[in-house]
Amino acid sequence: MNLTLSDRSTTSWNMTGYTTFHCPRGQRMKPHFQNLSIDCWQHTRLGISEVSFCLHHSSVELGQPLLAALEELLTQPLPVQRTLSLRPSNRKQSLTTIRLRLVDPRDNLQVMHIHSAENALIIEMTSKGHELVRQAISTWLSGSEDFGISPLRAKLKKSDYGALDKASAELWFWGPDWMP
Repeated sequence: MNLTLSDRSTTSWNMTGYTTFHCPRGQRMKPHFQNLSIDCWQHTRLGISEVSFCLHHSSVELGQPLLAALEELLTQPLPVQRTLSLRPSNRKQSLTTIRLRLVDPRDNLQVMHIHSAENALIIEMTSKGHELVRQAISTWLSGSEDFGISPLRAKLKKSDYGALDKASAELWFWGPDWMP
């Protein structure tokens, strides 16, 4: 099913049920979400989770498209997804794609699930998770670094977390002054 949003883009449902956006030339990503100079990689435990994912930028403005993508998620009906591509990195276990998914809460997901698949960092989040990620990226872009987020930062009762929240990795943020 395709719905016209404007003369420049259409929306359609893909096999996973997430809304994706297509440019007239068939591109899946907006140009300002492509080839970002952000390093992204999988790391061993840095905090409370077995697996951590790291983001590093060499200057604050390089992370702005992440915040823009998060804000765009709020303008569309759920479920919705934004995909960002990253320049290749020399880091071991580097990832070249970030998929941000905003979904309705469900039994197994109340906050967010951070994981990877097919060379992509995937952050599937509810509105509670979106707020945590947005605050973290805003903090990162204001110059803070060497900190991580996880669904457990939502401060819910243990019984209120879903299975995917509990199984989530952490996301760590690094900047020009701190190189892990």
